[in-house]
Amino acid sequence: MNWTEITLRCATDCEDLAGEWLREMGSDSLVIQDARDVKALRDGDANFDELTDPQPQEALLDVVVIQAFFEGDCREEKRNDLTLRQRKAILRDERFASLTFEVGLIEDQDWNQTFKSSIEAFRIGERFWIRPTWDEGEVDSSDLVITIDPGMAFGTGTHETTTLCVEGLETTLEAGERVLDMGTGTGILAIAACRLGASRVVGIDVDEQAVLIARENIAINGVADRVVITNQPVSLAIQEPVDGVVVNIVAEVIETVLDEMDQALRPGGWIVASGILATKRERMLNLWKAKGMTLIGGRIMGEWCSLILRKE
Repeated sequence: MNWTEITLRCATDCEDLAGEWLREMGSDSLVIQDARDVKALRDGDANFDELTDPQPQEALLDVVVIQAFFEGDCREEKRNDLTLRQRKAILRDERFASLTFEVGLIEDQDWNQTFKSSIEAFRIGERFWIRPTWDEGEVDSSDLVITIDPGMAFGTGTHETTTLCVEGLETTLEAGERVLDMGTGTGILAIAACRLGASRVVGIDVDEQAVLIARENIAINGVADRVVITNQPVSLAIQEPVDGVVVNIVAEVIETVLDEMDQALRPGGWIVASGILATKRERMLNLWKAKGMTLIGGRIMGEWCSLILRKE
């Protein structure tokens, strides 16, 4: 089935009426982009910018964007209807003169196949390929492959911090070592550690959905015999000191688990850390130095940084 799409832009104080027009015209649901929502979250949480990817928001200012969808190709009908409603509204309130809209057609297609065709395998670090489950393309014998289902609710490894952690593992992890993956998410870093020769990896995440997804990915990649995914605290999940820790979570959360990671790590062991904004680098480095850690590597990538440390 084809769909007619209307994208409408109006002043914030015209939003309610404009939304009501679209509902009366037959749209069952609306997609609304309002910069005030982001501002409300930021005002209510001092750590909002640190706890989310710092992506530039669309400069909506006092403008709201509303998207509406209608079954079938009814572009001309909806365009005429909305034009008439706007003209009548302008006679009562000139603020509606600034309202603009676009009408387009979304043609029927195999949405599942369209989604799949938009996701391609990509290289990460020096040796890794991350690819979706349906990609069976050939790779070089020297490549290390991680298979992830992009339809899942968590990331697929494209974020800079994942790259920084994989790079750190490539240069630091030695075959046979035991690794703690703190905040495992989809399990990408746990799988990467196995591909690089880790003998055992414990991935910990407090999110139950993340634990389920990570376990699925561990099975898909055939490393379930070496990886344990759990939501237990470190004190229960780690029975003997590990040789290394990889952690890819925001700085504010890392601070809350510094002691746990330190207790789990053997003397001489290493930490590969990212999820840290470059502006937070010095603070995090000083916190680790206070625990007897020495900086041995790391770099900055975009707005993020990695720290590679050795426990004295």
